[in-house]
Amino acid sequence: ALSIADRIGIIQNGRIIQCGTPHELYFAPESAFAAEFLGNINLFGGRIIAGDDDFYTVETEGAVWQIPCTGNQKFTVGEEVFAGVRYEHFSFEVQENCNSISAVLAEKTFMGDHTEYRFISEKSVINVRCVNDIALSVGEKISVFADRKHTMVLKKK
Repeated sequence: ALSIADRIGIIQNGRIIQCGTPHELYFAPESAFAAEFLGNINLFGGRIIAGDDDFYTVETEGAVWQIPCTGNQKFTVGEEVFAGVRYEHFSFEVQENCNSISAVLAEKTFMGDHTEYRFISEKSVINVRCVNDIALSVGEKISVFADRKHTMVLKKK
């Protein structure tokens, strides 16, 4: 649907929950359901601990995320949410304006055109997809990074 549609509607329990272009729905889903429906995503359960006109601060198990305020959604301090990062939006290089989480490499799978990594942090599983095969060994502890612009706050329901 993403490759042939100019607009998509996502239906959950018989109700349209979000409509938009494929690009809008993939990069700015309004719920965890919509995000998972359109692709692989890491979801970290947490809560909003601060917010202003530019960023929400989300505390999850093992990390504190700075996430840009985008779209029409508004969240309040104390609200239970997900911090979401798609598999391909994590990297192993420190960048400006990025969120990070420390984890241990549990599994590495070469897929030909990309490599998939599965990391275990304190209470989360983190899946990363990279075009290049990075020289990491199973059991190695590192930090993985996600640019803030590719991190999203998602409603739990």
